[in-house]
Amino acid sequence: MATSKTSESKSSASGSKLSTSSRSSTSGSRSSTSGNKQARAAPSGRKPAISDVVARAGEALTAMTGHDIEGVVGIERLDDGWRVQIEVVELRRIPATTDLLAVYEVDLDADAELSGLRRMRRYHRGQPRED
Repeated sequence: MATSKTSESKSSASGSKLSTSSRSSTSGSRSSTSGNKQARAAPSGRKPAISDVVARAGEALTAMTGHDIEGVVGIERLDDGWRVQIEVVELRRIPATTDLLAVYEVDLDADAELSGLRRMRRYHRGQPRED
């Protein structure tokens, strides 16, 4: 139990963006989302859990862009890793229906380390769109 409290306090201390936004996707996970690399790595020969992949993708995106994560909109297992699509708030406005949102694709290798990041689309929250 002490480990999970330590992990939660580290997440809170590193910034509320990820811990607030990805709470639902990592609530069942015991691994730290902001601890050191050794503590987060999956044991050799084991693939990382999907919740760890999502947490790592969120960490990488937040670190690279500084944007607030709105939610995960897709995850795909690739031959050599993972692709996670994450929606972020790029610009907050009043009223909130005019916020500027974007969807980013975050590519991770088989060990859930960042291998690519790109913005796929950008739009206003209240704007209807086709997927």
